[in-house]
Amino acid sequence: MPLDRKRLRNLMAVALSTEEPAEAAVALKKARKLLKDAKLDIHWLLSVVETAEPPLSTMPWWPPPHGEESWQTMLEFCHREENMPHARSNEREFLASVWSQSAKSGWQPTRRQSEWLRSIYIRLTSRVVKNATSGFWAPPNF
Repeated sequence: MPLDRKRLRNLMAVALSTEEPAEAAVALKKARKLLKDAKLDIHWLLSVVETAEPPLSTMPWWPPPHGEESWQTMLEFCHREENMPHARSNEREFLASVWSQSAKSGWQPTRRQSEWLRSIYIRLTSRVVKNATSGFWAPPNF
């Protein structure tokens, strides 16, 4: 039987938000049965939670700034832990280098460094927007 994701979501919401232990226990029991019927288990659920992107509204940097962002703003966005894995390997090396250089007092990126930083920033912010508008997220190989 396929998993009814909406029902699972609602059961988990009840289980985690109620102050009544009996209500939480019933919701958890139903959620476990729903997973079992779909031939899934708690490990599957935990992997979904672990790899899911948080809703954009909970991200402190959302929405991304528009217009003429400073190189510091772009670097901070690109260097974030959740964005770095989406940069290409040569971009990650570049970002790490610029990040370490930026700690020096008075340091400014060159024109070429600024252009590359902006192109990485645009690509990574586009990825975030694309993920936000693509609908329900599902883990790979599901």
